[in-house]
Amino acid sequence: MGSSCRFVLFSKDTDITRFVLNLPTNFQAFLTAGAKKVLGENNIIFLDGEPHKTLRTQLVPLFQPRALGIYVRHQERIIRKHIAQWVSTPGEQVMQVLARDLSMETSQDIFCGPYLTPELRTQLRDLYWQMNEGFLCLPVCLPGTTLWKAREVRCMVSSDVVMHG
Repeated sequence: MGSSCRFVLFSKDTDITRFVLNLPTNFQAFLTAGAKKVLGENNIIFLDGEPHKTLRTQLVPLFQPRALGIYVRHQERIIRKHIAQWVSTPGEQVMQVLARDLSMETSQDIFCGPYLTPELRTQLRDLYWQMNEGFLCLPVCLPGTTLWKAREVRCMVSSDVVMHG
């Protein structure tokens, strides 16, 4: 057995989770084997110490009751619209795709507002789907592989956000 071991903790208890997340030694979140390639090393989920704390503090206003109340109104409007479409569409439907599209529209509406054209919304949805596939694939990041494509999408979208943001 090697000198390094990994332990996986699944917790539903808020106090235990908070305790583990606040441990000062060697705790790192683990998503999937390719997650760092998809999200990037500097994603908040992989940060720890002062950089993580600073970023988390900057994001707190987005999760205050007033802000959450605004999000809920937007989400309810979009959910009602999608359910009406689902009910009025005859035949079988793939729920995974319907739920993904609902989730994407909700996120785009919350984070970007009405400023995205329908074409850009579709493009961002498709790019997000490619990134998502990177979480679920064999963790080999060579040109042409699913993980490589997911990483390339993240790099492209990140540079676009920085350039136009």
